[in-house]
Amino acid sequence: EALRVQQAAESDSDESDASSDDDDDASGYSSDEEVDERDAAESAADDENDANGDVVAAVADDETTEEALFLDGVRLFQSSQVSKAIAAFTRVIELDPTACDAYFYRGACHYHNKAVDETLADYTALTKLAPDNAQYW
Repeated sequence: EALRVQQAAESDSDESDASSDDDDDASGYSSDEEVDERDAAESAADDENDANGDVVAAVADDETTEEALFLDGVRLFQSSQVSKAIAAFTRVIELDPTACDAYFYRGACHYHNKAVDETLADYTALTKLAPDNAQYW
């Protein structure tokens, strides 16, 4: 009895597969063609979105890069990778010469390396940029 139920289920399944194949043939598309067409449409939409996203990204890129570099510099400094941290803070200062916190941390990195002249240069620049900020004195 169980064998007949299984054979009947397989027979029903084969018939439904055949009818879906007939539907594909009637529409003129095979499943491969449908997938290719769908992929092409999605790719065209992605290209358009990428082009629009590039404009938005270009506007926000400097701020994002500056913040990401600063945070990376702090992380590097905290993990004793001082030379890499100095490079990150230097890049932040190149992007924004008024980035007080970057001068502060780069000065701390130079102090850590016992580079007295560089430390003084960063802290002097910092006090000129923010003379009223007691945190930097």
